[in-house]
Amino acid sequence: MAKTRIFSQGTVAILDTLKQQRTIVIRGDETGLAKTDMNNNTEAYPPPSKAAQAIVHFATLPDDGPSGAFFDSEKNEMPW
Repeated sequence: MAKTRIFSQGTVAILDTLKQQRTIVIRGDETGLAKTDMNNNTEAYPPPSKAAQAIVHFATLPDDGPSGAFFDSEKNEMPW
């Protein structure tokens, strides 16, 4: 079994436990690619400010907000 798979299974188990305990709020976001020097400022990608908006949104939600989930740049919950 690949190390990555073992790691992600362990991570999911830890996140599930923490989610049930509600002792810590966990939110992950997948903002996708952004138009940067690293990809030659490809026009097909949104500007970094769009990714930053989603990151700031989830980082500043109250503690009783969503936890134990992943979100895309449009703030939609994504499946694990």
